[in-house]
Amino acid sequence: MNHRTGAAAAGALILALLAGCSSGGQDPEPAMTTVDEPPAAVEESTTDVASDELETTEGPTPATEAEDVDEGERDYGDPVETERGNLLKTIGQWAGMATQEGEQTVDFRVVDIVTDYGCPNDPDAEPANDQFVALEFEIETFAALGDGEFWMHAGDFRAWTETGQRVNDSLGNAIGCATSAEYLPSIIGPAELVSGLIVLDLPADAAAVGFSDPALSSGGWEWEIP
Repeated sequence: MNHRTGAAAAGALILALLAGCSSGGQDPEPAMTTVDEPPAAVEESTTDVASDELETTEGPTPATEAEDVDEGERDYGDPVETERGNLLKTIGQWAGMATQEGEQTVDFRVVDIVTDYGCPNDPDAEPANDQFVALEFEIETFAALGDGEFWMHAGDFRAWTETGQRVNDSLGNAIGCATSAEYLPSIIGPAELVSGLIVLDLPADAAAVGFSDPALSSGGWEWEIP
């Protein structure tokens, strides 16, 4: 994913991980930072954007979001950091990124993790490891993304076993496992709502998966595999 196009156009844009909200980035490339908890100004301003903007902006809302999430009251969870330096998220909890000024650029969440996923695009496909694992995401981008683009690809993910061993090849034979209609869009622009899959090829004892935005110098998000 690439926030840097929009960041360069906007000037010195700094991105921060949204960690603890309870209510409801080339000439040169701008500095990136990850935080366990947003600075006070970011947290306060981000809360305003998350509630006021979403409540007043007209546009389509995914059916799943309408069913179980109240816009403006998104659950980002507590800022719990894993031993790998990622923010731990549970299924359904929102994560996201914002400018240092508190303007949200992206929100996303995992709504389901399916183990032993059968490849609808290739039913005869065999995993290189032990199983295909599908992560279903919902993503919303905001106007503050500007001229930038956001994307989430399987190559941006890592996985670890129960003993903490990193999976060397988490893609394996997962490429082309799902149909094009089921994957996340390859590029997401500002002010869009999308949903779709990330499919990985993991060992049977895989315990967690993590995602890190290349625009950030460190940190990311992590989910436990049920």
